[in-house]
Amino acid sequence: MNKFFLFRKEPISLNSVTESDNGVGLSVFSIHSSNLAYMSASIGRVYLVFNDAGVYENVQNENSDALKKTTVTVSCKEKSEHLLIENILNFINSDKGSIMKFDSVDGGSTFNLFSESKKDINIKVRTSPDQLTPKTTQYKVLGNTAGVSSIDGVNFAANQYPIFDLNPTGLTGYDSNGYEPHWTNSSESGVSSYPGVNSYQYLSNNAYVEFDTGRTVTGLSSSSVAFYGPTTTMELQEVLTLEGSYTFYVVLGIPASNDNPSGLWPSGQGLNYSRIGVVAGDSEGSSRLFSNTTNSSVFSVGHSNNSTSSVPSVSSVESNDSTVYYPFPRTDQPLETRQTCYVFVIRRDDNFNLYLHNHEGNVVAFIPSQTNPNLNNRTDGNFILRNIGSYGLNAYPFTGFMARIGAIQTDIGPSEAARIAQELYENYNPTI
Repeated sequence: MNKFFLFRKEPISLNSVTESDNGVGLSVFSIHSSNLAYMSASIGRVYLVFNDAGVYENVQNENSDALKKTTVTVSCKEKSEHLLIENILNFINSDKGSIMKFDSVDGGSTFNLFSESKKDINIKVRTSPDQLTPKTTQYKVLGNTAGVSSIDGVNFAANQYPIFDLNPTGLTGYDSNGYEPHWTNSSESGVSSYPGVNSYQYLSNNAYVEFDTGRTVTGLSSSSVAFYGPTTTMELQEVLTLEGSYTFYVVLGIPASNDNPSGLWPSGQGLNYSRIGVVAGDSEGSSRLFSNTTNSSVFSVGHSNNSTSSVPSVSSVESNDSTVYYPFPRTDQPLETRQTCYVFVIRRDDNFNLYLHNHEGNVVAFIPSQTNPNLNNRTDGNFILRNIGSYGLNAYPFTGFMARIGAIQTDIGPSEAARIAQELYENYNPTI
C-alpha cells in the first residue's frame, strides 16, 4: 500500500511559496514515504529527512558546496520523541491508512504525540547550496546567483542588489567643521545617484555617531547613529523614489538599560521603550517606515498618496494571514536577557501587499493590498525617501540607535527576506 506524508504548517496565503531554504512561507508539503531517508530527534522535536525531494533534478556544485536534503521538523511531547518515530515506522509498515497527517492548523493529525504538543512544523525545501567548512555553514543567496556581492557581511544576488545601503562601514563621524555626521552609501550601483546622507545644518547638533557598542550601550555590536526625537534626522543628498514592489531592511538598537546611554542623551529626551516609531520617510510625513502610533508592536507603511492620518497599520501580536506572534520592543523580557538588536525587513509585492519580517525571518505582520482611490489606508503609491530618522514635524519619532538601513528596488520574496534578516541579526547582535 502506498503511504504518504502530509504536513500542513499554516493556511495557504499570499506569502506561501513552493520552496524555501529556511522554511518561511512553505505552508503545505506532501511526499511519498519511500522518499524518507532517516529520522532523528532532539528534545521536543523529530526530524524527518527526505531523498529526491528538492526542486531540481540534478545539481552540480563547486568543491565544498552541498545542497542539503529536504527536511521537516515536527514538535513532539518531550520524552516521547522515540515513540513518535516508532509510530511513524509502524504506520509505514502497516496495512491500514495511506496518509500520515501533521496538521498545525485544524488538528486531526494521525499521531497523538504530535497533536498533544505545540504542533509546530518547519519545512525546508532548499534551492541553494551551503558552503561547508569546519564548524561553519555560510548563508547563500537564492535566485540569480551570478554576480553575487557582499555588503558588510550580507550577500546580495545581482537581481536583488540594493540601490541604497547605509551601514557602519560608511560612517565617517563628523565633517571638517566637527558638527555633522556623514553616512556614505555602500551600494556600488546606487552611489552615483544616492551618494549618501548628511544632517540638516540647523539640526547638526541633534544627531551623533556612537562608536561604543554593547547590549547596555547601544544594543548593537557595531557603530551606529543615535536618534532621539522629532528634531533628529539625516537627509539624503538625493531623494530616493521607489515605485511598485520594493524591499527595505533596517537594523535598530535599543539598549538593555534604563540609564542614559553614554551620558549623551539630551535631558528629558531619553529612550522611548514603548514603540519603534518612524525610522525613515519624506519631509511631509506621508511616506514613512514603519510605526505611526505611540503603541508597541505596530507595523505601518505610508506612501505618497496617503495623508498623515491614513497610513495603513496592523498589530504584530494579533493573528493575521498566518503571521507569527511577535511583540516589539521586547519590554516583556528582563533587562539581563532582553532583545536589544532589532532587524526588520519590509516588503511590498507586485500586488501592493505589505509584509514585515523580524530577525528570525518570520512574517510577523501583513497588510493586505488597498488600492481603491476612494478609500483611506492605501498600500499603493510611491515611497519617497528623503530622511533617515523621523522628520521634525512627525509625532512618532524613532528613539534609539540605527546601524543599517537599505532599499532594494524589487520584492525579493519571503525566503530571501528571511535569509537577509537572519544575516543582519547575526552581524549586529551583540554578545556582551
